[in-house]
Amino acid sequence: MENYIKILPDFIANQIAAGEVVQRPESVVKELVENSIDAGADSIGIFVKNAGKTLIHIIDNGRGMSETDLALSVRRHATSKIMSVSDLDEIRTFGFRGEALASICSVSHVEIKTKREIDKFGYKLIAEPNSEIVIEPVNCDKGTQIIVRNLFFNVPARRKFLKSNLTEFRHISDTITKIALAYPEIRFTFYDDDNLIFDSPKQGDIERIAHILGEHYAAEVIPINFKNEYLSFEGHIGKPSLSRQNRSGQFLYLNRRPIFSPSLNHAVFSAYEHLLEKNQKPLFIINMKIDFSRVDVNVHPQKHEVKFEDERYIYNLLMNSVANTLSENDLAPVFVPDLVASHSPFISTSDSEKGAKILVNTVTGEIIDNNNRQYHDFPARRDFASHGSISGSNWRSAYDEIFERKNGDSALQLDLNENAEQKSFGKTMQIDGKFILTDFNGGLFIIDQSRASRKVIFEKIRKAASNSASRAVQILIFPLVVSLTPVEMGVVNKIRRDLRTIGFEFEIEDDTLNINSVPQYIAQGKESIIFKELIHELSEEKNLSTDKQFEQVLIKFAKKSAISYNTILSESEQTQLVSDLLNCENPLFTADGLKIGIIIKSEDILHKLFEIY
Repeated sequence: MENYIKILPDFIANQIAAGEVVQRPESVVKELVENSIDAGADSIGIFVKNAGKTLIHIIDNGRGMSETDLALSVRRHATSKIMSVSDLDEIRTFGFRGEALASICSVSHVEIKTKREIDKFGYKLIAEPNSEIVIEPVNCDKGTQIIVRNLFFNVPARRKFLKSNLTEFRHISDTITKIALAYPEIRFTFYDDDNLIFDSPKQGDIERIAHILGEHYAAEVIPINFKNEYLSFEGHIGKPSLSRQNRSGQFLYLNRRPIFSPSLNHAVFSAYEHLLEKNQKPLFIINMKIDFSRVDVNVHPQKHEVKFEDERYIYNLLMNSVANTLSENDLAPVFVPDLVASHSPFISTSDSEKGAKILVNTVTGEIIDNNNRQYHDFPARRDFASHGSISGSNWRSAYDEIFERKNGDSALQLDLNENAEQKSFGKTMQIDGKFILTDFNGGLFIIDQSRASRKVIFEKIRKAASNSASRAVQILIFPLVVSLTPVEMGVVNKIRRDLRTIGFEFEIEDDTLNINSVPQYIAQGKESIIFKELIHELSEEKNLSTDKQFEQVLIKFAKKSAISYNTILSESEQTQLVSDLLNCENPLFTADGLKIGIIIKSEDILHKLFEIY
């Protein structure tokens, strides 16, 4: 009988391994920079083009390799990091699997130049998928250069699913930022498409924070230091003023290896809990030093996940260390008893990388995975007093019912479209600085003024861009000078065309922007704030698609420039806003699918509110 099981050729095995090790250009940058650190480099240059899709070039001044080591370096499971099984119990280097270079070579064109200090000349290796490697002598400096061209050229399905250049750039810059913050004694130079993002010399911790994250961050962080016989914490935590709405400012390290741990992130958050506003996350840069034998980093090829010998103990120790540091700096949180939590110490949070829900025991730090489990949320107590009365929470529930449903409510959309030919409406009235009411075709039209403004701004700019019409801009008498972080400046270069289409005209000088004109939709005095907030938010965005980048940038701009709640509008301003809204495509929903308004017909008012039939 015919035998069916066969050993895969090395080329296919390497491509399969590449699926886990090399997920996007950022994966290549991460693996190569970590190799440079393991090689003892104190100066590392990172150069990428087309967000790493076309070129990734890493240069270091590390130990370099001999001709024999160079030939072995691109073979699968060849490594200089471990020699025996016992070495797996105390992994001290970034790399140890011997998979990265072999995987990279299977999905790109790779060239390596390397030279040791003791050698008179170096060696160059050329590797292409499904071909024999070529090695020849070459004149080069001490250290190693690795050039990766045309990533995923032979795996079109993988290349197709890469995100926009801005998104891929954000992944790369995020990884370099994490590593650069952990190694201030190493010089990092980062170029993107010939634009210098940052050149950080060897410096101290605070100087590195200032250079990478910005001077205002360095001025608002507090040093944290704790040590016992088991572990130590060192680094900096941010004052509450540095809190953000996402986890982009959270840098957690294990023996200077960037890691992701929902449990330990929550431990830090718990120490801040009563100092932060709702949905705010603290900023921190914390390195845990633990004996290498007490942790396992050999969990996943990406090496972001680790296993601790006693995670509950570390959770409580980290939470107390952060809380004590805040207390010592007169930022101690006020204890507010939570009767519900006292009966159940579990809180639900999410694993932001996997998207899965997890439970964290706030007393022990234990994590409970929700895989294959079902949990139901039961009310902690019944609010019998709410029946028959109108409370703030009831108003909020009514708002949610009317406005929080996403696009796709075809009945409401059709209701307005049927009357779209008759766009006349009656007098307008503003309620609570948030809503506009008007008589529209025999019904009551309730409009969220901020979302309506957002929709109008989006539509006007989009139509002007698609029709090549002149932009509605304000020419500034004196240029606005805006300072940005190196990564934010890189984002500006990536979306320069989109910003100019929206109406921003500017010149770049070193780490500052001189803005000469802005879109007319920005309220006077808010030009600089809105521009900086827009760029900051985009610098943390990792899901922009290539084909919809302009639309997604415009959505964010329209949201920030829209009329805010609690803004009192004159009758003429209300009338103009409603008129502009009714001239938009699909005026009941914003571009990102949020409901703008609802029409209640007269018969519904009579029947449902007053029970008149």
